[in-house]
Amino acid sequence: MPGTGSGEEQSGRKQVSLDERRLELPDRLPGNRCRDCGEVYYPRRVRCSHCTSTNLEDIFLAPRGKLATYTTLTLAPPGAAVEAPYSIGRIVTPEGAHVTAVLTEPDPARLKIGMEMEMVVEKVQEDDLGNDVIAYRFRPA
Repeated sequence: MPGTGSGEEQSGRKQVSLDERRLELPDRLPGNRCRDCGEVYYPRRVRCSHCTSTNLEDIFLAPRGKLATYTTLTLAPPGAAVEAPYSIGRIVTPEGAHVTAVLTEPDPARLKIGMEMEMVVEKVQEDDLGNDVIAYRFRPA
């Protein structure tokens, strides 16, 4: 379910991010880049782990990338926002950030290392106020 840009669905319900550190609605991945060495991070950090600089600039990452690795799980933990089986992958964005995400494709036979992936946002649950809780996933592009 792509974001509408207004933070609300057509039904008038409010959309809220499952984790605002990892997804700013409607559909932006907040990262940062070290101004001293150029390393890119997701989610945002306060210190570069490569050169230890605190001179970081906030950026938004491209909603696309390549699948670097993945695993498929056959059991979901209690209370999880996913149903088994499901796959989790690491996507490398064009900026060089590594994004770990649930993949929309649970069948490992359809996933290939190096394949192009694109981000989608989906309702994963409803909160106590009736708002749609939104999270990002990646699907084959």
